[in-house]
Amino acid sequence: MNLIKGSLNIAPIWKRAIAIIIDSIILGLIYWIIVSAILILSVFSIDIDALIVFDLFLLIVCPPIYFAVMHSSTKHATFGKQIMKIQVVHLQGNTLTFGRALGREVLRNTLVLFTYFLALFTQNKQTLHDYLVKTVVVNKSSNRGSIPSIDPIPDPIPAPPNIPDEPSEIPKPSHNAWVISGFCNSGDAVRFSVSQQELEAGIVLGGRKTEDTTHIVPDNTVSGRHLRLRLQLDTGSTSLILEDLDSMNGTLVDEQRLQPHHPKRISLQSRIQIGGSEIQVSRG
Repeated sequence: MNLIKGSLNIAPIWKRAIAIIIDSIILGLIYWIIVSAILILSVFSIDIDALIVFDLFLLIVCPPIYFAVMHSSTKHATFGKQIMKIQVVHLQGNTLTFGRALGREVLRNTLVLFTYFLALFTQNKQTLHDYLVKTVVVNKSSNRGSIPSIDPIPDPIPAPPNIPDEPSEIPKPSHNAWVISGFCNSGDAVRFSVSQQELEAGIVLGGRKTEDTTHIVPDNTVSGRHLRLRLQLDTGSTSLILEDLDSMNGTLVDEQRLQPHHPKRISLQSRIQIGGSEIQVSRG
């Protein structure tokens, strides 16, 4: 299948600057409310040393945690960025982990002036901390596509954990052809055949080509590595196992959202929704 490349709707620098100002105002107001309350409550017995330590904690530790928590949330944005309708995303389209988001903030605070100066000259308006942790700031209305100028390194796919004995088993096929078909969010049909050997090894569906993506769904709401589908051979039966690979927009099976990296048995009747596309597995 041909790879249909999307393009990132990169957020302009001025939007990011205004978002930072808004977040600074919000954090500043919270800071002064907390400090004022402490001063009022302890007006007769102020421990200056403790107040200085707490003040430094509010100024140095809390802001990076605020940014990291918000950027790794389902909103992918702080309150300032939400107002400006921009988001921080991973280059592969996956949700930022808290650790990656926190590392981004530590780098940003360490390299304050130089990191933003670099954004004036990079193609995707990446600051130094964006480049180091493989993130990019985009307009909220954009759908994340491939980035021709950067070759992202995919995270390794973890080995699937033990799967509880849940439904559903499907009859062992008498032939080797399997078909994945459906429709993407543009209304275009999606259909490709998979051999039994490929399915036993496991296939990875995604919205664009990565090192381990085996089949492309031409939908820019589908992450680069969205889900893995494999065939598990049991004694006398065969099971289809579906696993969401921590995709940005998630995977739904029969309208039930899957937890990332929690494999689930599905049947041939299962309706699978990835991003804005809906697919189904059948025997060819």
